[in-house]
Amino acid sequence: MQDRRDNGRKNYPPPTAYMSPAAHHRKRTGVLNLYLTLGVSIAAALAALLSVNVFFGLNAQNIQVSGTDLYTAEQIQFVGGMADGQNLIRLNTDFIANRLKKSLVYVDDVTVEKHYPDSLSVTITQAKEAADIKTKSGWCTVSQSGRVLSATPERVNTKLPEVVGYELKSETAGDKAESTDAQKTEILGDLFDRMNSLGMKNIKKIDITDRTDIKLNYDNRIEIQLGSSVDLDIKLTYIKTVLDKGLPKSYEGTLRYNGIDSGISAIPKQADVSSKTSSKADSSSSADSSAAEAYADGTASSADSSTDTTTDNGWGYGDQYDQNYDTGYDQGNQDYTDQNWGYDNGDGYSFDYDDGGYSDDTGVNYGY
Repeated sequence: MQDRRDNGRKNYPPPTAYMSPAAHHRKRTGVLNLYLTLGVSIAAALAALLSVNVFFGLNAQNIQVSGTDLYTAEQIQFVGGMADGQNLIRLNTDFIANRLKKSLVYVDDVTVEKHYPDSLSVTITQAKEAADIKTKSGWCTVSQSGRVLSATPERVNTKLPEVVGYELKSETAGDKAESTDAQKTEILGDLFDRMNSLGMKNIKKIDITDRTDIKLNYDNRIEIQLGSSVDLDIKLTYIKTVLDKGLPKSYEGTLRYNGIDSGISAIPKQADVSSKTSSKADSSSSADSSAAEAYADGTASSADSSTDTTTDNGWGYGDQYDQNYDTGYDQGNQDYTDQNWGYDNGDGYSFDYDDGGYSDDTGVNYGY
């Protein structure tokens, strides 16, 4: 009986919750947004994958190298590890720059820039040879930036200044040109920088054997005595002005920097020699020698009248020597009367020119 009653019943689906049309629309929209977001994400991932591995490939022909005449573009490309087809996005420009500076000794600095979609520019700052340093095994050429460029048994370029009294830590090309005396390393770097900025040429030798008595040899005819490394910029500026404006081209002797308040002493070569050999000279030469020494110290007023009857007429190679250059520099039959260059031990160093020129009455404000 029970079975017949059950078989007679109709099977209906279970009841469901009622959903309004608005709720139904929101549900469909959410599903569509989800699919859309997934689609966009997949597309973006595919695009990124393709850009890294397919697009923006470096074209070796579009690698532009500038700033060097020692290395070819092919050498720069090979040493820097830049190859045709490399992806420009993943290329590490800092790594390339550091590799070039480390591997090529005549490269001081490198700038590597990307240019999409397939180009690269490499700008080289080439090292400048600054001086030769004598070592136990030969010679080392160092750069303006303080780097050993080469080590050779014989000196290659005699036009470079020779550095004396500087002991290199390392003679290996590419290493820093550091001295065993750290202060000398700093002094040499300052000298290089200042001489380069002033455009000082014809420096044949730099002697820093004694850090308190730095000497330069100019054109194998003038010894420049700078003293210590204090105020090197001021000292070299004074010296450069005197070399360019105050001395005749034939002058031989010494230029000594005495200080901001005392200026510069100019001691002609023959007067300097006579002061060292005064014991063998006659009375007249001895008087000239004494005047030269007094002038170098900035204490003399004039030579003895019995020796030099033309007081304040300038100085010559032993015949006339006086503190003031009132009528120029006399060397035998040459009269440089247009120099009018004087030394004032009280108020500083000054010299005037016929055309207005340069004047420094305080020892501080100088220029031309």
